[in-house]
Amino acid sequence: MKNFLKTRGFGLHGQTKARLFGLLVSMSLAATFSSVAQAATPAAGTTIGNQASVTYTDSSSLQQVATSNLVQTTVAQVGSLALTNGNSKTVAAGQTAYMPHTLTNTGNGTDSFTIQATGTAFTKVEIFADADGDGLPDNTTPLCSSSGAPLCTAGFSTSVAGGGTFKYVVALTVSGSAPAGLITPSATTTATAGTPALYLTSTASNTDAVTVTSAAAFQVNKSIAAPAAATGITPLTGVTSWPAAVSSTLPSGSTCLVTLAGANAPALGCVYTTYTLRYQNNGGSPGNIYLKDVIGTGSTSGLTYVPGSAKWSSGNAALTDAAGSETASGIDFQAVSGTIEAVVSSVGPNVSGSISFIVLVNSNAALGTGTTSNAAAYSDTGCASTTVAGCSASSTVNSNSTVITILQSFGVVANTVTGSASTAAVDKIKKIASAAPGTQVSFPNVIWNTGSGTDTFNLSTSALTINGIAVTPTLFAADGATPLRLHVCC
Repeated sequence: MKNFLKTRGFGLHGQTKARLFGLLVSMSLAATFSSVAQAATPAAGTTIGNQASVTYTDSSSLQQVATSNLVQTTVAQVGSLALTNGNSKTVAAGQTAYMPHTLTNTGNGTDSFTIQATGTAFTKVEIFADADGDGLPDNTTPLCSSSGAPLCTAGFSTSVAGGGTFKYVVALTVSGSAPAGLITPSATTTATAGTPALYLTSTASNTDAVTVTSAAAFQVNKSIAAPAAATGITPLTGVTSWPAAVSSTLPSGSTCLVTLAGANAPALGCVYTTYTLRYQNNGGSPGNIYLKDVIGTGSTSGLTYVPGSAKWSSGNAALTDAAGSETASGIDFQAVSGTIEAVVSSVGPNVSGSISFIVLVNSNAALGTGTTSNAAAYSDTGCASTTVAGCSASSTVNSNSTVITILQSFGVVANTVTGSASTAAVDKIKKIASAAPGTQVSFPNVIWNTGSGTDTFNLSTSALTINGIAVTPTLFAADGATPLRLHVCC
């Protein structure tokens, strides 16, 4: 048995229970759950309450319980922020490098943030929204744009909730006459909080570096998305449509199969989604691009690659998983134990393409993103070989990271049985055969969290009338003495 008393209510981990005792508690004890996430720091504005009690025996030898006044504290807002994804990209003169960034409000309340970008060595600096996190602009409308120095110094403002994120792309355009080599000074992106008084440090910044080359230079962006219509990719053989682009979901049921047929018409509770790796040669010469994506281990252990589901944008070509057996011209592809590798040969300047495949969201995928997030690896300067075996040892960099959020399932059972979460009617009734006048009667109750994660339960009781006298029930913790008055609702 585990008891968890949280500052936002009565908290229980998934599939665990807590015992309660109530002084004259009604049999119609009501328990409801709240979807408020349990955080290390309570949200700003949360009211935390506490109350003490004492048990004593009066002059008539009757046991009595006295409670103190309720003490309440309101949580103040505390500010904190983080800015990630400083980037290094290589492009040809005259090209644009796209640099993904993520601003996280690590404080406990909503605040506004001003985002700026400067880079005096570039002909243009623009900032675009990137809500899907694929490392590319969502549209052609910049949030901030200017040419020449200073660049985007006015910036733009956005509101981010406590614990929330804002994803965006900084687009750095290189002069057509830029010489080969690292561009200096590098571009700097800065995020500044709108309410500095809440912060120890109210700004965060990072640097994006761009190198100019006349050789091949690749950029790879990974997305949870079906292939773009412009590529001409049709659904997979035997599959009438690509699975929906699922970025947040409950995990699959335990009996789901990893097959093309299952992806085509998934049974109830089976969840599939589609990954697309898009590559582009931003350099000045043709080159071979090497791609690698690991599905099913580490940070992707909550996912399984669907064998035979990969397809290449060039010629709408279905790909063969077995190493060395690929017949499509211009690509060497293999998928072994969930490790997907490919080499696309002779990709010309400004030429792009994509590889798409299907994954199953496993039944054991952990809540959140810890087992359903990853980035692909690729050779940003290309490689000499046209085969996976010849390129796999090449130096690689990572694409942007994709995130599938596994949602929590909710469930609650209230009964009087300490060993079972049974919902049988008999388990919900506790009868006291008799009680002497003036005595206190306790009814044990057990609250079961049958969901998949920690949850908060708000408990209430029905009014009682005994011999025509109204009685107010009081809820106590399992020790029979501590009042359950920790949660103070709105």
